Order: sequence, then structure tokens, then C-alpha cells
Amino acid sequence: MEKIIEVGKLPEVLPVLPLRDMVVFPLMIAPLYVGRDFSLKAVEEALSKDKLILLVPQLDKEKDNIKSEDLNKIGTVAIILKAMKLPDGRMKLLVQGLERAQIEKILQERPYFLAKVKHLEDQAFIELDEETHAYVNLIKDEVEKLATYGKGIPPEIIALLKTIEDPSKVADLVAGNLDMDFSTALDLLNTINVKERLKKIIELLEKEIAFLQFQEEIKRYSRICSLYFA
Repeated sequence: MEKIIEVGKLPEVLPVLPLRDMVVFPLMIAPLYVGRDFSLKAVEEALSKDKLILLVPQLDKEKDNIKSEDLNKIGTVAIILKAMKLPDGRMKLLVQGLERAQIEKILQERPYFLAKVKHLEDQAFIELDEETHAYVNLIKDEVEKLATYGKGIPPEIIALLKTIEDPSKVADLVAGNLDMDFSTALDLLNTINVKERLKKIIELLEKEIAFLQFQEEIKRYSRICSLYFA
């Protein structure tokens, strides 16, 4: 079963791994393939210490030789769970996101990006008031409804979701398991206000459910027509 990794106080200076056309959210477990020289060096630096690295979306996925201005200002501190060197020189990683962090300053760009960061977890935390509690419960209900269509979040994630009450963690756990385009994912990553993030997750879930319901109606109508005209 999936579990949330707990770590102590996170460092304020971290190596940076730029991501092309991908967003890793806190709590999300994801495989990554690393090939660029500065990215490989950032991974090596992380592995030589505490295995912590800042995953930052690259704003233009087509650029190879990027600079600090090509990086999103918000990223996700992650821990490298597994690392394997591939025959072609690349590395395959398995990472788990821990929390959001904002780049305050790029300390160096080569041989790898190194950043001073501000951790945003405390700023994201809000009291579980009545409105927020309602959003959290609605998300959990919508996730289960989505599962009835045989699509959506894996059962082990749904089980884990039931044990979580922290609204920020609920939002990020669901976000990391929804299909969405890069711009939508980037917008969610950059949404620090938890209530706003919960609202955006609810909107995404409702759109997906409405689409699946529409598909079911089309299938039902097609079956009726085939019987009527048979």
C-alpha cells in the first residue's frame, strides 16, 4: 500500500532537477528519466548526500541548454527512492514528492542548478474549517464516484485518501493521480492557497465525471437503438 514518507527539517539549499513537460506534486510517486549532463550531476549530488532534490518544471520543454529564467519559480522537494544507471548513460529514478518550495535564488547554474529555497508547507496549512472540511469530503466522494466508472485513481490511493484530513495533502494526492495537461498541472502546482487548490481539484473531478456520464449515456442510447432497429 502507498504511504506518505515523513522527513525531518528540509534543507534550504538543494540541487535542482528541471523537468520537461511534467509536474511532480507533493506525495506523488513518479518515475523519471534523466539524461542531460547538468541533470545527471544534480542527481549525483543528491545521491551523495540526503537524496533530496528540487523538481522544477521547465517552462519551455523544447530548450536543452536552459538557464535560471527558464525554470518555474515553484517546485517540489522530492526524495529519490531508487536510482538506476542505464546502458545509454541516462538514469532512471523513482521519486516521491514531499512538499512545495519556492526558488529564492539560483546559487549556480553549472555544473548543475543549485537553489536556495523557501519551503511553503507552513504557508499552505490552514485550519480545517467548515467550508474546507466540505471541500475535502466532496473531493473524497467525487474520487469514489470516478472509480465506479472504472477509471481514475488507483484503489490503494483511494484507501490512503480516506486516512488523510490535511486539506493540502488531500488536494496534492488527488492532483498527482489525475490525468491533466501540463498547463493545468503547472497552475495547480503554483496555487499555494489551499482552498483555491481544492476548488480547482473539484472542478477537474466534476468535468471528468460529467464526461464519463455522457459517454455512458451515448453507450446506453446506442444499445437501445441497436435493439429497436434490429
